[in-house]
Amino acid sequence: MVKTDNPQKYISLCKNNDEKADMLALFALKNPDNGLAFLKQVYQLKPSSDLLSTLVVERSINMRNVI
Repeated sequence: MVKTDNPQKYISLCKNNDEKADMLALFALKNPDNGLAFLKQVYQLKPSSDLLSTLVVERSINMRNVI
C-alpha cells in the first residue's frame, strides 16, 4: 500500500515534468480535499495533460457532493 501523506517523496522519483504531473494527478484523485492545489500543480508542469479534464470533472463531482 502506498501512503499518500507525502507526495514529494514520490515526486522526487519522477524523471521529468510529465511524470511529475501524472504522479500529482494520481494524488489528486486519491485526495479530493487537496484537488485544487494538485490541479494547479499539474497544469503548471504539463498544461497539455490529458488528466486535467479528468481532475476537473472529479473536482466538480466532489463539489456537488458537498453542497
